[in-house]
Amino acid sequence: MAKTSRETWLDDGLKVLRQDGIEHVRIDTLCKRLGMTKGSFYHHFKNHQSYLEDLLAYWEEKYTSQFIDYAEKGTTPLEKIKRLNDVALSAYDDPEIHIRAWALTDDVARETVARVDQRRIDYLVKLYTELGMSDEQALVVSRTIYATLIGTSYLLPHLNQQDVLEMFNYIAGLNTQNKGDTS
Repeated sequence: MAKTSRETWLDDGLKVLRQDGIEHVRIDTLCKRLGMTKGSFYHHFKNHQSYLEDLLAYWEEKYTSQFIDYAEKGTTPLEKIKRLNDVALSAYDDPEIHIRAWALTDDVARETVARVDQRRIDYLVKLYTELGMSDEQALVVSRTIYATLIGTSYLLPHLNQQDVLEMFNYIAGLNTQNKGDTS
C-alpha cells in the first residue's frame, strides 16, 4: 500500500467538507476514500479532534497565509491588490462556506474563522492604506470588500468572478474603466 502524506489527508478532508459537510469528515470515510488504513491516519494524527484542528490550520495556511504571500510578490500596492484578487477569486468555490457553517457549532472552528477574518481584513487595510487611503477609509473599504466576497459566495448561483471583481473595484473607488490595472 502506498504512503499517503499528511497533506493528502488534509486535502481530502477539505474535499469531503466541501462535498458533504463536517459531519462526514470522519476517519473511516477518509480511509475509505484514500484506500488507506486507520494506522496510516494515526501515523499522521493523534486522533479525530487533532485532525480537525489540523484541518482548520491547513485551511488557514492554504487560503490565507499562502494568498498573502502570493500578493506580497507584487511590487506596488495596486499590484498586490490585483494579485490578491486573482488568487482569492480563483478559489471562489473553496471550502469557505462549509468552514463557516462548522464554526456555528464548534468553538475551535469559530475561533479559527474569527482569527482568519481579522488577518484578512488587516491585510486589506494595509494594502489600501499603502494605496493612499486614510486608516478609517481603508478599514471601511476592507470590511466592505471582505463582506462582499464572503456574502457573494453564499449566492446561488454564484456571481461570476468578473462581476465580483467589478464590485471590489467599485467599493474601493478604483478605476474600473482600465481593467488591466486591477483585474
